[in-house]
Amino acid sequence: MKALARFEETYLDYRPEKGQTADKITRDSYAILGDILGENGGTAMFQGPMRLAVMAVRGRHVLNTDRRVPLGVGLAAAALGNMAHRSALGLFFERALFADPRSDCSYTAWSGFPMRRLNLTADNLPHAIMASCSIPMLLNGITIPGAPKGLYRDGGIIDYHFDLPFFHHDPDSLVLYPHFTDRIIAGWFDKHLGWRKARAGNASNVVLVAPSAEFVSRLPYGKIPDRKDFTTLETEDRIRYWRLVLDETERLSDAFETLIETGQFAGQVQPILGEAE
Repeated sequence: MKALARFEETYLDYRPEKGQTADKITRDSYAILGDILGENGGTAMFQGPMRLAVMAVRGRHVLNTDRRVPLGVGLAAAALGNMAHRSALGLFFERALFADPRSDCSYTAWSGFPMRRLNLTADNLPHAIMASCSIPMLLNGITIPGAPKGLYRDGGIIDYHFDLPFFHHDPDSLVLYPHFTDRIIAGWFDKHLGWRKARAGNASNVVLVAPSAEFVSRLPYGKIPDRKDFTTLETEDRIRYWRLVLDETERLSDAFETLIETGQFAGQVQPILGEAE
C-alpha cells in the first residue's frame, strides 16, 4: 500500500515538458518506477503471498524498432489486420508473460497468439513492468535482460482487458477483477470496434468490480482521468482535477466496503455481457 501511495503522489505531480521526446518520457517513467519500488521492492515482491504476473508483447518484423516511420507503418498495418480478424495481430506481435516462478496463470489455455512464458526476477522486474506500459510512439520499446532479443511493449496491444479464460481448470475458482469500466475490450485496437465483443465464456468465473456510468458522469469533465489530460489541461488544473477524483474514489471505496459489511453486495451483481461462444 505504501508503494501505491508513492505511485499516486509521484504520478499525480509529474510535470511534463512541452514537446518532450519518447526518450525523455521513458527516462522519467523509469524514475517514477524506481520511486514506487524503493530500495527493496525488487526482492520483496517475491517474498510475500501475492504472485505478480506482467504481460507484454514483443514486436515482430517491422515493429521491432523505435524508428517512428516504420513503427507507424507497422502499427497501421496491425490495426488494419486486426480490423479484419483479431488473430492477424499474431503476425505483428507475440505475447510475453513475465510471471513469478511460483505462479500458475493457467497460461496454457491462452490460445490464439504466439506466446512465451518467462520467469519474473528481481533483475528483470523493472524492465518487464516498464514494457507493460510502453505505449508505441509515446515511450520507447524496452529490452529485457534474459528475455529473447527484441523490443517489448504494452501487453494491452493484444490483451487490453484480458479477454482470457482464468483458472477454468478449477470449477470452484473465482477471479476478482477490479476495473475502471464494466466493458471488457479484448485488444488495444478494438477500442473503437463496437462490433467486437469479449467472449462471454471467459468471464464465467469473473467478479468484475467497476464504477457505474452514473458515478463517472458526476466526475469533473464527466470522465475518469487519463494520460491525455497531460496535454489538454494546464498542469495545476490537471492536478486539481485528479485530486477531486481521488476524493470521490475514496467515497466509492467506502460505499463498496459498506456493501460487503451489510451483506447487500449480491443485490448489486449483474451478469457480464459478451459474445456467445
